[in-house]
Amino acid sequence: MVLVTQASSLPRNDIIEPYLKKPTTVLVYFVETKNSARYLDSLLHEMQKNGSNENMNALVYTASTNALGTVARALVVERGQTFQDGKDVNKDGRWPQTVLDACVWAHETFPSDNFVFFFCSHGSGPLTGTSFNEQDLREALDYLVNVRNKPIDVVAFDVDLMATVEVAYAVQPYANYLVASEALILGDRFPYASVLKYAAKWRSYFSAYKIVFDMVKEYENGCEEIIAGYTLSAIDLSKVVNLYNALTATTNRLRYLLSSQDKTIIYQKLGESGNPDECTYFAQTNYADLGHFLNNLSVNFARLRVANTQILTQLMKDILGARRALSGCVVACAQGEDHPNANGLAFKYDFFHDPFRRT
Repeated sequence: MVLVTQASSLPRNDIIEPYLKKPTTVLVYFVETKNSARYLDSLLHEMQKNGSNENMNALVYTASTNALGTVARALVVERGQTFQDGKDVNKDGRWPQTVLDACVWAHETFPSDNFVFFFCSHGSGPLTGTSFNEQDLREALDYLVNVRNKPIDVVAFDVDLMATVEVAYAVQPYANYLVASEALILGDRFPYASVLKYAAKWRSYFSAYKIVFDMVKEYENGCEEIIAGYTLSAIDLSKVVNLYNALTATTNRLRYLLSSQDKTIIYQKLGESGNPDECTYFAQTNYADLGHFLNNLSVNFARLRVANTQILTQLMKDILGARRALSGCVVACAQGEDHPNANGLAFKYDFFHDPFRRT
């Protein structure tokens, strides 16, 4: 196997002319930090089990952001080997332009009908407050959509804590499916070999739906005997607007009740619904499982007595609508024993924070 952490060990095979169009391209954008560099060799080892072939391009664009400096490399993965296309370049993986450069390289050099886009590195929830944020993510995805003239088939995050309503809403205008985890990602368990195996068979009878469904199941199989705190979910992004509308209705109804004479009991029931002893949280205590929280709301508001019973009745209908909308979004959800009530998407627990607000 080729160790890409050693620049001199990479064979060069510069691509002068674009490849002929293939059915599918799988691009992994890997930000190599101090804590994640050792996972790159593991990732390539997995991908080399089912590398590029006549039906699929398997690509990795890696950019380091550590004490060794900022070095970006464009890699083509074949069965049993990896080679580098072009020279090392001085680019930081956290720069928005570096992501765009990776997209340009993948699209122009390896044209395809179907596109699967992985982001791989360390993360801590929605991409806000960092040098690469949600707006940068949207710009990269928007570029791909515009040059391809159709949505990206799958966007997947091999990054901690990214299965949130914020991320799903940011990605939904540009892609068909999202795959991510509400919890931490187990370092070397993301099923890249299986993804490539399935992607190479992509035809009308082997759709993106099946690929994301099988990704979740493969990840579950690789984690269940090793760790109890895993989750992974596949989200149908075409259903996220329905979830947005249902959550907006629920939030607006709660805001109304919080301004009424019953605000004290409403605050109390909201607090009980989001209590960490009663609701599932992931790594950071401000990210709660949306489904578990909505279930708690249903229980805690079911027998509540308030002055405006009509509003409360409508609120219960809104909560039920939000639960159904969430269920409609989730194609597949795997959860370990530590998170039995994980339902596929987390959210920032603050009803006065709009998780769908565009920054």
